Amino acid sequence: MLGLLLGHPASAALKSSETVKGHAPTVSGVAILATTGNPLEGDTLQSSGSQLFTDVDGDSEFNSLKQWYRSGDTTPVASGTSYRLTASDVGHTLQFGYTPATDPAITDPAIGVEVRSTASAVVQGLPVAAGSTFVASKASVIANNSDTTVLTLTLKDSGNRPVTGIATRLSLAASVVSGFSGGAPALPRPVETAQGSGIYTATVKSGSVGTINVTPKLNAGPLSVTPGSQRIEFIALSVTQVSPVVNAYSFGSGSGFPTTGFATAKFRVSLSDNNPTAYQWAVDGSNNGTGYTSVDTTGVVTLNTARSGAQLIQVKDKISGAVLASYSFTLTGWFATGGTWVGSEGWFTANTYCSTRGGLPTRAQLSNGTRSVGNLWGEWGDMASQGSGFRNASYWTSEQFTISGIHYLVNLTTGYVHYAVDANGFYVACRQGL
Repeated sequence: MLGLLLGHPASAALKSSETVKGHAPTVSGVAILATTGNPLEGDTLQSSGSQLFTDVDGDSEFNSLKQWYRSGDTTPVASGTSYRLTASDVGHTLQFGYTPATDPAITDPAIGVEVRSTASAVVQGLPVAAGSTFVASKASVIANNSDTTVLTLTLKDSGNRPVTGIATRLSLAASVVSGFSGGAPALPRPVETAQGSGIYTATVKSGSVGTINVTPKLNAGPLSVTPGSQRIEFIALSVTQVSPVVNAYSFGSGSGFPTTGFATAKFRVSLSDNNPTAYQWAVDGSNNGTGYTSVDTTGVVTLNTARSGAQLIQVKDKISGAVLASYSFTLTGWFATGGTWVGSEGWFTANTYCSTRGGLPTRAQLSNGTRSVGNLWGEWGDMASQGSGFRNASYWTSEQFTISGIHYLVNLTTGYVHYAVDANGFYVACRQGL
């Protein structure tokens, strides 16, 4: 009877095969690890690994579902904690779904509610050579750490869509063709010009001379573009021409101009990069020039006083002081005017005046009728416009005409050679040989 009142102990105990009624498991912190730049076909997406499984009943996790979904679909495309993107994913976003679970044999309910991550960025196709280009704004660059070339990558996938947001994955590799004894120069990483453009640029410069092949890389590996590389030549800065500031005339860098000089004569030294103010200018090693010859920041040289021997115009790097280019010239004659001479002994007076100042010049030393190196008018043109005391007039030479009492003259405005009776009054310019 007592047994009937209290019940049989075996009938009150839970059978071992029965589940315990409790609470469904939960999960939080579901996420996809951030990729380097926008996701590309071939990338592997990973779940963050920081999900927090929770079961208030203390039940252990058992066979939770971890799946990947495309553009919010209900049907998963893969399972697991990682997923390699395929061509079918291009144009879609991906989500990682986590359905927490416990052992259904011992807990009820065993399956929780699926939690999905925030969607990834839209998956992009890989750049293809058919639509992607690699160009250089110029193939020849002055090696002066100032002149530049701009390398441009335009990346498109097989659907002709811009491949954007991958600047951190791109790089430029340089291989030396010639020069660069210290090794290939470091190249900057390309930067996207505008969000969503798929156009990436890098500005390249160098202070060393040589030639390199530049190859773009994706994740340090091959990148499909056309052409696959660009050859860039870094050339030494050079003097391209010299020219009088007044009566400009282009003389080549090997012409030797000027060989004639006079006080305040000015000529310009032109550089291959047409950027004279980027440098420190010097004469015979002295920045900005010397007492006999000076040079300004624009490469304009001024002859102040006579100087024999070669003179060297130097173009230096402003920071290091290294000489990047130079131009040498040697004056062989220095000219000075003597004012107006009028009188019955015109030529003789001029000759006497110059006898202590070097002497009267010859016709060839004043002009040969053409703009050329080796004579005063040929190098400097109309001397009356030089502002150094020369007049729009003819000047005596030391050479006698075929008839006694007549000497040659040169008009230093036109370069025209003629002659006149010695008694006539003309202008005088003395020449000092150097």
